Amino acid sequence: MTHFKKTNLSSFASAHYRAANNWLNRYHPPTNASNLIKIRGLLEAFYHYAEVEDWGAAAQIFLLESPPLLPNQLHQQLNIWGGFLASIELCQKLIGKLDDDLDTIILNTWGNSCNEMSRFLEAIDLYESIVEKYQNDDNSEYLSTALIHLGSVYHDLGKYEEAKIYIEQGLEIADRIDDSSGQVAAFANLGNIQCSLGKAQTAIELYHNALNLMEVTQDNADESSLLGNIGGAYRELQDYQNAILYLEKGLERARNYQNPSSECAALLNLANVYGDMEEDERAMVLYQECLALSRTIKDPMTESEVLCNLAGTLVILNRISEAVQYYEQCLQICSKIGNVYTAAFVYQNLAEVALFSDRPDLALHFYEKSSEISHHLGIPLIEDCKNFQQKLLNR
Repeated sequence: MTHFKKTNLSSFASAHYRAANNWLNRYHPPTNASNLIKIRGLLEAFYHYAEVEDWGAAAQIFLLESPPLLPNQLHQQLNIWGGFLASIELCQKLIGKLDDDLDTIILNTWGNSCNEMSRFLEAIDLYESIVEKYQNDDNSEYLSTALIHLGSVYHDLGKYEEAKIYIEQGLEIADRIDDSSGQVAAFANLGNIQCSLGKAQTAIELYHNALNLMEVTQDNADESSLLGNIGGAYRELQDYQNAILYLEKGLERARNYQNPSSECAALLNLANVYGDMEEDERAMVLYQECLALSRTIKDPMTESEVLCNLAGTLVILNRISEAVQYYEQCLQICSKIGNVYTAAFVYQNLAEVALFSDRPDLALHFYEKSSEISHHLGIPLIEDCKNFQQKLLNR
């Protein structure tokens, strides 16, 4: 690591520079430490430079890329490893301290961290700041990236038409400037929209477009996520053999690259597949593993999805009271983060439980909530809601 030396310093500043250099050059983590522990020296040095307002030195650490530990810049790698809060703290310290280009990078990373933690409104504000800054530059990679990320947030909020508009705008710019990373992100996010709308085969084609581009560019940072998405789409088609094949590949890649977000997604989808195959005990083990990991990395979106699916498995095993408790926990998280998509499924499942428990009035109440959300989102669940209504009328 570089030693940063200054002259004519106060004792306060000298102490911080000595501490920074010690963290950079004398910190030796255990050999079996996690990646976040391995980079502790970098983070501690960053904060010491921030204390003396040496923003140039702090920015060097923020932007540091040092394979094999840091195949991407530090601020990006933190998000890949699930260090969202650490990433946000660095962004908060460095924003507005140097130049506009760095601020744009910071806003983008900050938005990504918020999005991963389901802090959607904050993410939208941060991405919109970039869009506003570059709205008159049709060839800006920054603008393309921000538009695609905005689309991703709106997808997570269940606003699929808005999401599609933003992503296609970003893709148009990425095509024009030959930005392969932007193209990969756009195809992947368009695939997510199609999958959410029940068009799994179209989603698979889009995911493969992204995967093929990734192979050409040899940029494999998001390979585990894409493999997991393909596996999830095959699950929607009830092609469980291909689903397991792709999900296990994605899980292996995620663990190799220590990408806990992708690992969570792969575990969740694998559990869903085994649940569909009526291997409920195996599904339960995977759900519990995913739930623990999602809480460790503070990923409430995945946590809410796991709780919903875990509860559904408990219903199948006739453990109704436990299932209802998990559904209630799920709804609390959904309400907090605005995850109306998962909430629609929870209300539908609670309606089924209420009907099974011979409480038709409560079942109707939950059905109406699920139907309202499903109609608003335009998702295929609306058909299930209509069938459920018919079931109630035939009682």
